[in-house]
Amino acid sequence: MTECNFELGVRNFELGVRNFELGVRNLQFGVRNLQFGEDGGMEAHEKHLAHPSDAEHPSDAGRSADAGRTSHGEDQPEQEGQGATGLGAVRVFVVTADDTAAAVGSGSLAVLGTPRLLAWCEAVTCEAIEPLLTPGRTSVGTRVALEHLAASKVGAEVEVSVSATYTEPKLVRFTVAARMGAKLVASGEVTRVVVDAERFLARLR
Repeated sequence: MTECNFELGVRNFELGVRNFELGVRNLQFGVRNLQFGEDGGMEAHEKHLAHPSDAEHPSDAGRSADAGRTSHGEDQPEQEGQGATGLGAVRVFVVTADDTAAAVGSGSLAVLGTPRLLAWCEAVTCEAIEPLLTPGRTSVGTRVALEHLAASKVGAEVEVSVSATYTEPKLVRFTVAARMGAKLVASGEVTRVVVDAERFLARLR
């Protein structure tokens, strides 16, 4: 009876060992599946992050590249200047005693003062930008650069011409030139910005 119970115990022990080994194998198999799932999921997630459009819409990448070439490439150059806007104006001024450097305080000679010449250039840019102004809007000068190259005596006629070389919805940059006949008196640039007149003045109150 004792020997039978002993043999039965040994068999149960061996069966337990086998069940334990089977459990270990199942555990190892489960771990491998978990690792495979994590690696595969991570790889897919990284691929999605790196190329989300490719994963969802394979053709979007090609369309985006084509769109970039269309808007910024050589086939469609950025339009700017008078050819794009048509903005420009010409006006003739006559130098008077009130326009001289002695009169405006920029010198002692009775020749056209640079501040007056600059004011003329700005006045013509104001005329040129008028077509862009809707009711309630005006323009203000924000940047000027002018080279005064030749003197103009009282009574001289000075032709000031301006043309837009760069435009944005609310900003226009003009080249300006002043001439007496074929002689270049001055050249430079004037930048104007379109503003709401009431809002602009309200900031000063």
